[in-house]
Amino acid sequence: MRRERRIGLVCLAVIALFGVVLPESADRGSAARVTLDRAAPSSDLDARLRRDGRTVKERTTETCTTVIVGKGLTEKGNLLHAHNEDLWFDTAQNLLSEPARTVDPASDERFYHVSVPYGVTGTFALMGSYNFNIDDVPGDIGLGINENGVMITTNTGHARSEELGEPPAPFVYSDFIRYALERAQTASDAVDLIGAAVEDHGISGDPGLMFFISDPQEGWLLEATPRHWAAVRCPDDGYLARANRYGITTAGDRRSPALLSDAIDRGWYEPADPDDPEDGFSFRDVYGDPEWNSGPYVDYNEPREDAVQDHLAALTAGGGRVSAEELLPLLRSHFEGTSHHAEPPHDRAEDVDYTGETARRTVCTARTVISLVAEQDDTLPAGMMAKWWTALPAPCTGGYFPIYLAHLGQPFPASYTNAAVDGTPRPDINAWWAHAALVSAVDQDYPGRQPEVRAAFDAFESDILGRVPSLEADASALYGAGKAAEADALLNSFTDDRASAAFEDTKRLAAEISAPRPSDEDSAGGSSCRLPAGRPARLQGAAWLALAGVAPLLRARRRATRTPTSGSRASLAWAPDPRPRGRSLPRLLSGGLLPENAFSERTSRGIPPHVPRCRSTRPPDPCGQGRFRLR
Repeated sequence: MRRERRIGLVCLAVIALFGVVLPESADRGSAARVTLDRAAPSSDLDARLRRDGRTVKERTTETCTTVIVGKGLTEKGNLLHAHNEDLWFDTAQNLLSEPARTVDPASDERFYHVSVPYGVTGTFALMGSYNFNIDDVPGDIGLGINENGVMITTNTGHARSEELGEPPAPFVYSDFIRYALERAQTASDAVDLIGAAVEDHGISGDPGLMFFISDPQEGWLLEATPRHWAAVRCPDDGYLARANRYGITTAGDRRSPALLSDAIDRGWYEPADPDDPEDGFSFRDVYGDPEWNSGPYVDYNEPREDAVQDHLAALTAGGGRVSAEELLPLLRSHFEGTSHHAEPPHDRAEDVDYTGETARRTVCTARTVISLVAEQDDTLPAGMMAKWWTALPAPCTGGYFPIYLAHLGQPFPASYTNAAVDGTPRPDINAWWAHAALVSAVDQDYPGRQPEVRAAFDAFESDILGRVPSLEADASALYGAGKAAEADALLNSFTDDRASAAFEDTKRLAAEISAPRPSDEDSAGGSSCRLPAGRPARLQGAAWLALAGVAPLLRARRRATRTPTSGSRASLAWAPDPRPRGRSLPRLLSGGLLPENAFSERTSRGIPPHVPRCRSTRPPDPCGQGRFRLR
């Protein structure tokens, strides 16, 4: 705590002396992926994650939303995979692109908790996004696609309490993703790999998971408790969509071997016909948490499920077909035009209780850290077989740009890979933090500021959509002429250029909408508070240094202020988190420091200053916050 105060005071002193910030080239933060070496997590975090216990259902917060649309239901006959990755305000994302590797089958690959033999002679190239720090949300890659066009995203699911508890050698959510992407040639392969990993290792950090797995030919949904799983194939002329409750109401097209027998032995399921136990079995009803299936968390899921159904029904009415660009409004949805419309849409409370009547769990949230729509079509050349349209946090306040499969093994622009591992916000040099700053600025006056920002990014996307057909025609011609390297370079140059343009537009818009505007008195000839020429840039640099300086001070203050509290349904012991955090940025960006009584008011109402990152499979211990993934 003293160290953080010293760091903060030094930063503020620099502001006082110079009032400037380092240019982008001077300091890009730590762009290294700490997980490349597969270093083991810190022992104290490992201990916190290895506890048995019951689910804490005090309150919940945003988690992911995903849709897979079969290729028979789309305009181009390609498969579509749409996903919002929802974590936490400050879970900055870096993009990664890893080449294929030759490995010793007998050597061990390090995952978050355990090491596992590779079992293969080589891994496939992959790309995706990963959390800025392996310990922030325990794990590595959060979503991704490999060179065969296999894409995997995940949502949190909620298993019944009897299924919970820490396995002896568990995988966390990202371990399953990496394990499958490195080895799967098809989506079907990935289903088998993930299913076997669930059986062999179990799940840590989530009360259940749902894996959305697709390739250019088909899509699958695998729903898993920490011990069992079932999977169904997406109909070619249909779709699969989930919020955060299980939805498989059969025994699945594939399943764990003991799925039915364990349920029968434990008295959870009694088949009407013992000779045909699959008849009448529902994975959701037997293994799902009743409070999420039909209890107090129904409103957390049903509005999103209804939004997906209504949106796709409207698109396919009268024989219509779905396109990738038509899924973008769904991922931006705050349920506009419905009784569930959330205005303002981004509730930044740290413990949102969606069982109440005021909070609305929307598709796009303040905690959406990255959003994507993937198009997968194996009739196209290899580098174009898949592309994913991506936008950074809260896609309602951002623009999507395409990333082609050609980018495998090629670096992304530095501004998309340099989110620092210590969580320091650097919107001046990092695209994710710049988008987070823009979202926070818009949220100060969402009705007044959002239209201007949305219009700018609508124009940005329209320009891209207008240029993509000729770009892809030129690339296809190069591929057809045997010039694959030139075609890859053409596609990647476009991606990197549009990604950099999105970053620059984001910074510009944040500055424009946040700039002081003349009052009516100024317009009538009164005094003006405009700064002299040359000062705004200087002050903007000082502002970012102020964020870097004040954030450690505020974190130290928050740690000193935390006290044990009691929840309304269970007694929880809360203690300081020893790791550096950047959690204060959204509140700094949205109007300054928290009120003096903010922490005391929260604790007086029995609300912990922070909540776990997801509904933990075990209660927090007195030695730390027990951060778990929130999806």
